[in-house]
Amino acid sequence: MHKSLLPFAAIALLSVVANAAQVRVPVNTNTSTMRLELCADPGIGQQCDNDTSPLSGFLTVALDQHGNPTQIALRNFDLRATEPFNLELRWLFGLASVDAVASGLRIYHSRPGAANPSVPVTGNAFTFTAVPFLVEGTANYVLGGLACGAVAGPCSSNLNLSTLGENSIDTLSGTLQIGNGILTVNLDFTFSTPLDDSNPGLGVMDGRVIVHASTPISLALVPPNSDWKYLDDGSNQGAGYILPPPQFDDTAWPVGPAQLGYGDGDEETVLSFGPNAATKPITTYYRHHFNVPDAGIYTNLALRVLSDDGVIVYLNGTEVYRANMPADDFPSYLAPATVAVGGAAETVFFAAPPIDPFYLINGANLIAAEIHQSAANSSDISFDLELLGNGVFPASPPAIAITSPTNNSSLTGSSITLQVNANDLDGLVTLVEFYEGSTKIGEATGAGPGYSFTWPNACAGAYIFTARATDNDNLITVSAPVVVAVTRPSLILPGATWKYLDNGTVPAAAWRSNLFNDAAWLSGPAQLGFGDGDEGTVLNRTNANGTTNISFYFRRAFTVANPATVSMLSMRVMRDDGVVVYLNGAEVFRNNMPAGTPTATTLALTNATTFEESNFTFTVSVPTALLVSGDNAIAAEVHQSSIGSSDLSFALALEDTSTNRPPAPVVLAGPPNNSTYPLGASIALGATATDPDGLVRRVEYYAGTNRLGQATIAPYSFVWNNAPAGLHQLTARAYDDCDAAGSSAPVTVRVGTFTMVPPGTTWRYLDNGSDQNTAWRARTFNDSAWTTGTAQLGYGDTDEITLINGGPTTNRFITTYFRRTFEVTDPAIVTGLVARVLRDDGAVGYINGTEVFRSNMPTGAVNHLTLAPLVVGGADENTFFPVAFANSVLLPGLNVLAVEIHQQATNSSDVSFDLELVGLVGPVEPRLTITPGAGTHQLRWPSAAAGFRLQFSADISSPANWQHHPGVPADDGAWKTILLPNTPPARFYRLGP
Repeated sequence: MHKSLLPFAAIALLSVVANAAQVRVPVNTNTSTMRLELCADPGIGQQCDNDTSPLSGFLTVALDQHGNPTQIALRNFDLRATEPFNLELRWLFGLASVDAVASGLRIYHSRPGAANPSVPVTGNAFTFTAVPFLVEGTANYVLGGLACGAVAGPCSSNLNLSTLGENSIDTLSGTLQIGNGILTVNLDFTFSTPLDDSNPGLGVMDGRVIVHASTPISLALVPPNSDWKYLDDGSNQGAGYILPPPQFDDTAWPVGPAQLGYGDGDEETVLSFGPNAATKPITTYYRHHFNVPDAGIYTNLALRVLSDDGVIVYLNGTEVYRANMPADDFPSYLAPATVAVGGAAETVFFAAPPIDPFYLINGANLIAAEIHQSAANSSDISFDLELLGNGVFPASPPAIAITSPTNNSSLTGSSITLQVNANDLDGLVTLVEFYEGSTKIGEATGAGPGYSFTWPNACAGAYIFTARATDNDNLITVSAPVVVAVTRPSLILPGATWKYLDNGTVPAAAWRSNLFNDAAWLSGPAQLGFGDGDEGTVLNRTNANGTTNISFYFRRAFTVANPATVSMLSMRVMRDDGVVVYLNGAEVFRNNMPAGTPTATTLALTNATTFEESNFTFTVSVPTALLVSGDNAIAAEVHQSSIGSSDLSFALALEDTSTNRPPAPVVLAGPPNNSTYPLGASIALGATATDPDGLVRRVEYYAGTNRLGQATIAPYSFVWNNAPAGLHQLTARAYDDCDAAGSSAPVTVRVGTFTMVPPGTTWRYLDNGSDQNTAWRARTFNDSAWTTGTAQLGYGDTDEITLINGGPTTNRFITTYFRRTFEVTDPAIVTGLVARVLRDDGAVGYINGTEVFRSNMPTGAVNHLTLAPLVVGGADENTFFPVAFANSVLLPGLNVLAVEIHQQATNSSDVSFDLELVGLVGPVEPRLTITPGAGTHQLRWPSAAAGFRLQFSADISSPANWQHHPGVPADDGAWKTILLPNTPPARFYRLGP
């Protein structure tokens, strides 16, 4: 079944009473023309020539009535010449000439739309005034002989007529006619436009346009609520009732206006169903006669039907529509409809596919229909019908509903199967799309009405699913939402029961395998351990021989039906002190334990912290390739750090975390951005975080790349004590119950600082591409001839306060120089310096002639032709990058900060510069800290502790041999950081000069 693609505007006239109906009318190219005349006088007399071209295009008009309009508005027009115009002017026997060719000429409405006024139609005639228009196309002209010398401007050119600007048609007259279902509009108007606004001597093009345009408009052959003959006595009328008189006589049938039916209360004619409500007639028959004076004027027929339940429609004895009925050629009068119609579908007119007007005949015509109930005890029946000539009905959208899972249901597992029913009563469903929130997760095609899709990776949380059906008219219906709660498919719960061995014996090597028989081991729920008072199962610290146990062994079996469905495993571990974990015999996690195969007497490296003793501190991904179908096992061994250790803790959770969305939004609510604190202050941090598909488990706080701490309960408060001096970029990172992380926007705080050179200040600069060598960096350099401007300085990004000269577009100046003086009363109070540099692309900075920072620049000497190694783009173009350095460069009184900005390429599109210089106040403690980790240790110390380097020694007995560590620390402006592998040999570290 195919739906019509005719323009919807064509049917608008049907419903017009007082409002205008808009109709698009195509131009008849065979009878429409544009005549163009060019007249010019180059000072030797006027000459004219003309040419004519056929027209194509359309008009859009709005009429106030169907059949006999009294008003018309010109909403739009677009007229195009299909051939070029050749215009030739000659003077003095050819001694002067103008030859012009206008190609692609188009005249169109410059202000289309509903705002264009209506004008009256008098005797089929109308006149529009002051109609604005534009012209497009090209005009090539050549001035020859004396004409070339007489006219200012070039003697030949190729003009773009679209540059002429808006013009106006003073009077646009026409006529309209409506007859035999055809609307015809005729226009006859003139227009005038110069050939070239800048060269009036070239002359004026005058045009006359004659337009004939026509289109079919809709005619109601059978309006809704028409009178119908009907038969509701339950008799069998066979196939004869579909024939017109005299083949079938319906004079004895009763007559009534539609809607016809019973049971809904909205009927104009109430039908009978006989004495027994349980045995109502299955089929009711309807006939309507209508007259067609001239069937040849119809190019298409449009039908729409209101039916409850099934319907078949015949036009002059030929079936033209069937819905909700079996496929038999002539179904029995006892054949029920396929399904019961209910709800909104009982009151909707559904459009049928276009009907060939061939079935119409001149004179009397018959449309017949039969309504079939879905069951003999059906509660209601409804029928109405509308038939249009030369029209089209708006297609009905599809219907769609999610049938599984049901709304507010709860599911467990990593996959969700969505099932929907979708159908289109006047066409086909071509696509069903499945959405979780605003994200499309899948689609399905096919005949339907059932469609399904399995979403394989659902993490714990609440989901809102919708389905979207598209039909062959590109109409879309979105289903009602279904809310589903998904619980995490935990393979091992945090408080699960474990098999354990705490008697000091060493298990066989196979104890790590999923095939090991642990029936003789004891069992108990986690947490397992002793000494803290929070154990679910208390283990024996000593064995039967009275010897303290160093190692304890644990096993937990779990089942996986199909490992292929698990794409990600997440394991959370609580341990005191060291732990090694195995999945099906393969090691998957080791923490606080030395390398190599552990034995029963292997000690953990360090004591566990108080926090680690009672929290799932470690979350790691586990390779899913180790899983097997059926029985699997996690095995773990926990080792004490010393024989005198007073406590032990162990618990583990294993979860299928195949997919997940991180928390968002995450907002660092405090402290305020750009807030200032004294040295050693305690700074209160707080954040808000939500997770779209689960719960926020913790919020961690970072200064640069260094973790400060965490909070697990909203409002996620944390106090950063003894904050070191400097500029610190703080962020909050929220983790959800699937361990996905979302980060906040950064907040900058200033500890123990004062501003020496503010951002957005005034700088002297030199932007002429010259080589300034090195003298310009000195405090004594005379820069009085340089230009002065306010930062941000640059070009190419539209965010500059001062626009500088970048040089030629294809050969940019590589280096631009900037200088700024600042006063220092007493350099002794400044214990360190931090610069925040906005640079595009590279920068080198100097104070009093000494280099103090370098950003995105190569090592070694630089000159005015040195290129930055990397192009800066995106957010980095507006980022202030921090760098810390020593205060030794400062002098009492006047100081000079000099910066050179280097481009990355000679064709760079932009350059940017701004800078803030901050002084640190108070002592900067060169404090070295170490943070143990799995496989690496992190060493860090304050960036502001200038003049110190990381040193190491294998032995600290006197005299110690301290050496500089060769590694280059990462520096985020707050801390310098080095990562060291957790492997022998052991070394001692300190900060030294």
